[in-house]
Amino acid sequence: MNTRTNQPPQPNGAHPVAYDTASTHTGIAGRSLLSSRTAMVVVAVFVMIELAARLLGGGLPNPDWNFAQTDRKVAEIEALAAAGETVDLVLLGNSSVNSAFLDREIERQGGFGRVYNAGLDGSSVRQMEDWAMNVVVPQLQPETVVIGLTSRDLNDASVSNAEVFGNYLNSRGRARFLGEETTGQRVQQTLGGVSALVQI
Repeated sequence: MNTRTNQPPQPNGAHPVAYDTASTHTGIAGRSLLSSRTAMVVVAVFVMIELAARLLGGGLPNPDWNFAQTDRKVAEIEALAAAGETVDLVLLGNSSVNSAFLDREIERQGGFGRVYNAGLDGSSVRQMEDWAMNVVVPQLQPETVVIGLTSRDLNDASVSNAEVFGNYLNSRGRARFLGEETTGQRVQQTLGGVSALVQI
C-alpha cells in the first residue's frame, strides 16, 4: 500500500497534491541495486582480463633492456663487479663476436686471467660505444678491450641497426641503470609488479 504524506492546509479552491514516497524510495533502491550490479560486472571483467594477462604474460618475455640477452649480460656484469673480480680482457661487438669467442677458451689459450665477452647480437658501433662507456668499462674496469667489427656495424643507414639501437636507448633498464628513469617509467615498473596487464 502506498504511503502518502500529510499535506498542509491548501488555499481556497486548491487541490492537495499527494506525494508517493514509497514509489520514490523504491526507485532509489532500484537504481542503487543496478549501480552495485554494474560495479560487480566491471570488477569481474577486470579480474578475468588480469587472469588472462597473467596466463599470457607467463610465456612472454618482458626484458628491462628490451632484449633478454642484454638483461642477462647486465646481471652477469653486475655480479662480477659486486664480487670485486678483475677482468683482464673484454670483447665487444655484435653476434659475430658474441658467438665466435668463448671466454674460457680465450683464457686458456691466451693466458688471460679473466675474460668477458660483452658482445650483443645486432649491436652497431653507436650501441657498442654507449654499452662500453656506460655499462661495461665502468663496471668491469678491464685492462684491455677488443672490438670486433663488420661492415654492417658501420652502416648508419641500416634500418635494423637504428631499430635495435633505439630499443636499447629507450629501455627502462638503461634509464634505471644510469639514474635517468622517468616518473612514467617508475610508475609502470611499480604497477607492472602488481598487475600483469600493465606489463603486456
